[in-house]
Amino acid sequence: MRFSFHTYLIIAVLSAVLSSCGTQRQAVSTVYRDSVQVQVQTKIEWRTDTVFFEIPAQTAQRETRDSVSHLENDIAFSDARVNADGSLFHSLNIKKQKKQKEVSTPIIYKDSVRTEYEYIEVKEPQYIEKELSKAQRFKLRAFPFLLLAIAAMLCYRYRKNIISIILRLIK
Repeated sequence: MRFSFHTYLIIAVLSAVLSSCGTQRQAVSTVYRDSVQVQVQTKIEWRTDTVFFEIPAQTAQRETRDSVSHLENDIAFSDARVNADGSLFHSLNIKKQKKQKEVSTPIIYKDSVRTEYEYIEVKEPQYIEKELSKAQRFKLRAFPFLLLAIAAMLCYRYRKNIISIILRLIK
């Protein structure tokens, strides 16, 4: 009975798959997670404030042909008179004072909330002692025999080449 190369290859792969072992649970490594969240809330509130501003002293004069007058208000006063030549002299004087005015000013409130989340998850590898299943025991026991069978098949298949190599080495 002659086997082809592909048959030997299939037998070798099947024996490797059937005899392999592996853990079903993987070792868990250490996981660190850290996050920071910052929320900024802005609130604008309008407040009415009183502002004082200074008005500088100013003077203005004018001549015209008219009658005598006197004007006055909170900021300035004015005098007017007729001169001897028939012209009108008029003066305007600004009173030096501080005036107040109400203005609306924005007040900005900024509130930031910083929230930190830190997850530290440490898991050690867990060693579980339990009995091997029947399939696992079979794989452990059958592996050397499968290797021996593969080696025997390869030696049988390539016996002529192996014998010629041995004879060359001996000579």
